[in-house]
Amino acid sequence: MDKQTNSKFGFIAPISAMNHHDGVFFETIRKRISSFLVAQGYPRPILVSEFSGSNDILNKILEGINECDIIIVDMTEKNPNVTLELGLRAAADKPFILIQSNDDREFLSDFQMQQILFYPNDLDTNLLNQFYNQLLNRITSEQTKLLDPDYSPFLKEHVIYKPSDVKTNRNPIGITLSDLQTRIAKLENAAPFTEEALRISEIVADDAFQNYVNLAKKKNIAVPELGTYYYHNHFNQPM
Repeated sequence: MDKQTNSKFGFIAPISAMNHHDGVFFETIRKRISSFLVAQGYPRPILVSEFSGSNDILNKILEGINECDIIIVDMTEKNPNVTLELGLRAAADKPFILIQSNDDREFLSDFQMQQILFYPNDLDTNLLNQFYNQLLNRITSEQTKLLDPDYSPFLKEHVIYKPSDVKTNRNPIGITLSDLQTRIAKLENAAPFTEEALRISEIVADDAFQNYVNLAKKKNIAVPELGTYYYHNHFNQPM
């Protein structure tokens, strides 16, 4: 990957004062990182909120989150906007590098397995140079990994479930729900109920629900499995 012409770098970072750091502090660290990367031949990172192409701030942020090849995320003091934007980037499964001031040792639980690079809170020159080298190594590593079409920066560590993928001892929950929805649709399309029929159906439904609860206790069946068990037994459908 040509680091000069084909890459887009972005920043997700606080832009205003937090409890222990003011806006000038965050701006200073961004400028220093940007100057270092430009000196190394990389493009200047842009705050995702400053991407062009839309007058809507949310669309600008989403565009930046989506289009950047690599995003540097400053997690110092866990700014809520930063946290949200990081979540969007992680969900897109695109590379990000976490950085943080070395006077802040609190981490987001969902990102504890991600490496964090610490920069000096006092902006000490020697420690900053060490940080720059670590950052450069991470960028080089991410760019190399991006050449692999199967590379997954974040989601590879997590299993993404869909409702129909959650299995019971019998059928997937999604299948059972689909069957029930079909039956409900048929009832909705049937001739209108009389008031007496509706009253009787409510009594039957209440009684059925109580039986449903009692069955759960008696059979010691987990809640996700109970719907499948009750449906097949109540309507005498094959398992």
